[in-house]
Amino acid sequence: MLKCLLDTTFLHLPRFFLRTLDVVGDDTIAIEQFITDFDAYVKSVAQEADDRVYNRIRNVDDYFVLRRDTCGAKPSFSFFALGLNLPKAVFDHPLMGSLIECAADLVAITNVSATSLHPLICLRQRLTHTLGYALVRIGILEGPGWS
Repeated sequence: MLKCLLDTTFLHLPRFFLRTLDVVGDDTIAIEQFITDFDAYVKSVAQEADDRVYNRIRNVDDYFVLRRDTCGAKPSFSFFALGLNLPKAVFDHPLMGSLIECAADLVAITNVSATSLHPLICLRQRLTHTLGYALVRIGILEGPGWS
């Protein structure tokens, strides 16, 4: 399943990159960063699909590690850097990595869909608490009224 998803996802990338290179020029550092981030995104989406197929339920920490990549924020940020000709030191700086991770967490938390709620619902069922309690527990909702 993973191989099929990767093959179909990368089918259109050569045309995309040719058009992108026409616009951004020879910004190899940002292009390499985008490829790295997009590759992590595709692999994490495939992993999330496999988790659903095999009914794998992740704990909250593992869920957010995966969700940081499946939300698509990281490749979006690196895409915005294309053509800026930033040095590699900017992409590798620990502060930049921390900012991107925090921003990806915000996107992952606020971009909630039915499929991304599935692990939380399963967590709720395991803990025999309400969905509201599970959302408060991981910090999406606030308030003692959610129990």
